[in-house]
Amino acid sequence: MKKRNSWDAYLKQQLKNPKVRQAFEEESRILDLGIALAKSRSSQGLTQEAVAKRIGTSAPQISRTEKAPENANVKTLMRYAHAIGMELKVKLVPRSGNRRARKLPGSGFGKRSSGLKAAAVQRA
Repeated sequence: MKKRNSWDAYLKQQLKNPKVRQAFEEESRILDLGIALAKSRSSQGLTQEAVAKRIGTSAPQISRTEKAPENANVKTLMRYAHAIGMELKVKLVPRSGNRRARKLPGSGFGKRSSGLKAAAVQRA
């Protein structure tokens, strides 16, 4: 149990840095989306192969979508949701803390974590 405590202490210390905390929270949201995709598929009793067949892609592509949903486009996520009998809903919500939008380097858009929150998949 000592290793766990040491990891927790390390993580707590690292999260004091605002840039580290922001990156950690962004990655957590992405991970949550991938987990929601896999859990929703599994709860429907579907394999990655079955979803792939319904979408017209390969099982390894479904695996990549679940493991790294940030690399999938919205249309792919919508097709995935439809294939498991669900609907993808995305909504903008206010950020907690500093509400000023910041510009991403090399982009005309606001910060990636500007409150865009995938409401994962919901029953259709």
